[in-house]
Amino acid sequence: MTNDDIKFWLDIVKFLASIATPIIVAIIGISFLRLTESVKARVTKESDFHKKWAEQFFECCQEFMKIVERDLALLNAISQEPNNHAKQRPSASAITSSAGKDAASPASNAANRR
Repeated sequence: MTNDDIKFWLDIVKFLASIATPIIVAIIGISFLRLTESVKARVTKESDFHKKWAEQFFECCQEFMKIVERDLALLNAISQEPNNHAKQRPSASAITSSAGKDAASPASNAANRR
């Protein structure tokens, strides 16, 4: 191989390198863009999922709080009403004292009859 052959092959390698460099850079750039866009899409999808989940959770919490408020208001209203059932039914002590009187009454009635 002569010097001219070496120069020729060296020029061909330089030419191929000058052509290949932008192609390789373009391929790397395109693959990097695709990777970036895929990560961006995944993050957006997860962000949308978390945002939607948070909104639904907030709505459920609000609904739960409305139900709790209503139930507490009902319990409060019930606890403030006068207890009508206590006035209608006799208490346990009244039942035992009247039972004692009823039991004594027939005996005293029989004694009074004699």
